[in-house]
Amino acid sequence: MTAPYLEPSTTEFHHVSVLGPEVLQHLALRPDGQYLDATVGGGGHSQLLLAAMPKSRLVAIDQDTQAIAAACSTLAEYRDRAEFWHGSFSQFDPGDRRFDGILADLGVSSAQFDIAERGFSFRLEAPLDMRMNLQQSLTRPLKLLTTGKKSSWPIFFY
Repeated sequence: MTAPYLEPSTTEFHHVSVLGPEVLQHLALRPDGQYLDATVGGGGHSQLLLAAMPKSRLVAIDQDTQAIAAACSTLAEYRDRAEFWHGSFSQFDPGDRRFDGILADLGVSSAQFDIAERGFSFRLEAPLDMRMNLQQSLTRPLKLLTTGKKSSWPIFFY
């Protein structure tokens, strides 16, 4: 199985979810369950869940706009049972909703590493950025680090 990746020359998000059967097994799926994918990414795990449980419903969250766009495309056939939220799961208010299972695949995907302009890559030459949500402004420490002034670097290596 291959890791998720993003074609460097495009903005198309290609994703193959790993451990799909294990994720479904540990979510203890219910046929009419309500599920939250707190980090939907390309939508691979959510697609497996919705396909396995045809009466289930899903809330899909991601702060990466490219990931949300990819998930919307991947899950298009399930739109009547899926709702999408752009933002951080930490800011999501479920209101009175209760979920039968929550999936959070935390971390950076190789889809984010494979586009130099995203600023995550350790193999491609590009300015450091590391924002999951490109609509957010750079933080002060990140601005200092990206200025190229070596005098600001030690604060990150102590």
